[in-house]
Amino acid sequence: PFILLLFFLYIIAFSSRSLTAIGYIILASFCVYVFFVLKLTGYFDLSFRLASPDWLHNIKQRIHSHERINLTPFKVFHIYSASNVQIIGNFIMLIPLGIYIGLFINNPSFIKAFTIILLTTVSIELMQLLTNYRSTDIDDVILNTTGGIMGWIIYQTVLKQLPIKKGR
Repeated sequence: PFILLLFFLYIIAFSSRSLTAIGYIILASFCVYVFFVLKLTGYFDLSFRLASPDWLHNIKQRIHSHERINLTPFKVFHIYSASNVQIIGNFIMLIPLGIYIGLFINNPSFIKAFTIILLTTVSIELMQLLTNYRSTDIDDVILNTTGGIMGWIIYQTVLKQLPIKKGR
């Protein structure tokens, strides 16, 4: 899937004759960003974990015992202080996604941006559930989504005002 994403971005970049130098830089930075988010969240571990012969049994056992699964909202704030790297990291991880949504989609509405960010966050958490790479946590969904929306707000209030043409 990652190679398909890169191929899709390659097609966009080279089929668009109006892509500016800034557009190429933004597209390249997006590819790097996606790679690091996938690396950080354990995506590249997915096929290795799914190939394990006892994978399904382990997942069922993990879900049944709630091992490294938190479905209680805001529980993380009882465990860590607001300045903890766990909280800050989950908040800032999708800020760039909110900015990229503004850069890649022409006048994205709040609902469209929120939906993309929420689906991305839920996908990450489901992938982490399947791989047992990291914990699956509703607080991560809340923090990631809030950060992504903050990125969209940053784009709407600051970056949208800059005289940079979208490279489309």
